[in-house]
Amino acid sequence: MQGFWIRVLVYLVVCAGNKPLWAQTSVRVSYFTKAGTLASDEDAFYYRKSTDTLNFFRSYYVKSKTPYFIGKILKPSDSTDQKNIYTGCCQWFYTNGNIQRESCYDEKGALNGISKDYYENGNLAREVMYAANKRVGNTHTEYSLNRDKIDVIEDNFSNNNLNWLLSQNDTADWKLKLGGLECLGKKKGYQLSFQY
Repeated sequence: MQGFWIRVLVYLVVCAGNKPLWAQTSVRVSYFTKAGTLASDEDAFYYRKSTDTLNFFRSYYVKSKTPYFIGKILKPSDSTDQKNIYTGCCQWFYTNGNIQRESCYDEKGALNGISKDYYENGNLAREVMYAANKRVGNTHTEYSLNRDKIDVIEDNFSNNNLNWLLSQNDTADWKLKLGGLECLGKKKGYQLSFQY
């Protein structure tokens, strides 16, 4: 049995050109502008480096050398960072080193799980749950700069999923703020009423 595994190992080494199949041959560096488009190293805002781990990348701000991004990119794009297909849990950072965003992706690159955004001071700003690249439900949580929790409910008043009490009004554009709850009515024709 031991001889079988030795033959398999020799076969894999020979087929890989005397290099292990799991290793990358060299570190690759790509430079990007602040907008995420390909740039020369002189014009770059940040740069992305491959690592020894397959599909794992680290990006750094050019000036501060602090992390910009850490995570797996299933299909990295060299023309624009917006075309990257991410997988696993990824992190983006502010120039001061504080975390800006944490998002998890499935094996096909779809958002999956809780995505978190942070203020530049490091405090949590927002949490949204995703499944198969779509928001789960019509709620998410936001936090003020001083860490007050705000539960946000969104509804499309044309189908009124939450059965809000709506009345017809030809000129209704409105804004209602009750404590941490803020409601905006941008669609003319309906008016939201609260019973309390």
